[in-house]
Amino acid sequence: MILQALTAYYEQLLKKGAISAPGWDHAFSVSFYLVIDDAGQLLHAEDKRAPVQKGKKQVLAPIQRSVPAHVKRSSGIAANFLCDNSTYLLGADEKGKPERAVQCFEACAALHHKLLDGVASPAAAAILAFFDIWQPDEAPAHPALADYWKDIAGNANLLFLYEAADGTRTLATEDPAIRAAWQAHYNSADPNAPATPCLVTGQSAPPALVHPSIKGVMGAQSSGAALVSFNAPAFCSYGHTQGENAPVSEYAAFAYTTALNALLADRNHCRVIGDTTVIC
Repeated sequence: MILQALTAYYEQLLKKGAISAPGWDHAFSVSFYLVIDDAGQLLHAEDKRAPVQKGKKQVLAPIQRSVPAHVKRSSGIAANFLCDNSTYLLGADEKGKPERAVQCFEACAALHHKLLDGVASPAAAAILAFFDIWQPDEAPAHPALADYWKDIAGNANLLFLYEAADGTRTLATEDPAIRAAWQAHYNSADPNAPATPCLVTGQSAPPALVHPSIKGVMGAQSSGAALVSFNAPAFCSYGHTQGENAPVSEYAAFAYTTALNALLADRNHCRVIGDTTVIC
C-alpha cells in the first residue's frame, strides 16, 4: 500500500510538471560544468556552487539540475550518462588506483559512444570528441581544471556544457537530440528479461533488480538506502535473485523512490523527531 500510494503521488506530481519524468533525476546536485568546444577540447571548468548558510558558517553548495537517472553503484564499475564524478568523466585517480580510474573513464566513454554514435547534434559530436582525445593522466595538471582541482576531484558531480564557435552554449541535458537518445536507451527493455506482474501497478513487466536509493533518512548512509532490498541469500526464495523476490517494475520503482525523495527533501513534508524521519 505504501509503494502504491507513493506511485500515485508521483503520477499526480508528474501531471503538474512538478517532478521529473521516468529516466531523469529531478534535482541532482551538480558542482561544476565541463565546458567543451566543437573539437572536444576542454575550455574550462565552470564553478556552479553558491554560498549558503549552514549553521553559523557559509559553505559552497552545488546547484540542482535534472540529469539522466544515475545507476546504483556498490563496488563495481558503472558509468552514468552526461553527469558523473571526476573518476568517470576525467579518469582522475585520487585514491591511488590509477588502473581502476582508467577503467572507469573507458566505461564512461563506451556508454557515451553507445548512446550518441550517429546522433545528429553538434553537442553530441563534441562530447564524443572529448572522450576520444582526453588523456586521464593529464587531468590533475590540466590548465582548465587547475583552479578547482581539489574540489573537482573531491567527489563533485560534473556535467557537460557545449560552447559553439559563435558563443552559443548548450547544457548537454537540454539538447533535444541527446535527450531523445537517452530516453530511447532508458525505455529499451531487455528482450530476454522475464516479465512478471508488478506488485504496484499490476501490469506485466521485467522487475527492477535493484531499486533506486532513498536519501535523507535519519541514520541511513549518506549515499542513500533501499526501501526494498534483497542483498543476501537468506532473504531470497524459490531461486529468485535480488528484486525478483518482490517484483516491482522499473517504472514503479522509479516512481515511488522519486516521490519519496521529493517528500524527504521538502521541509513542508518532512520532520525529524529524535532518531525517526517522518513524512506526510
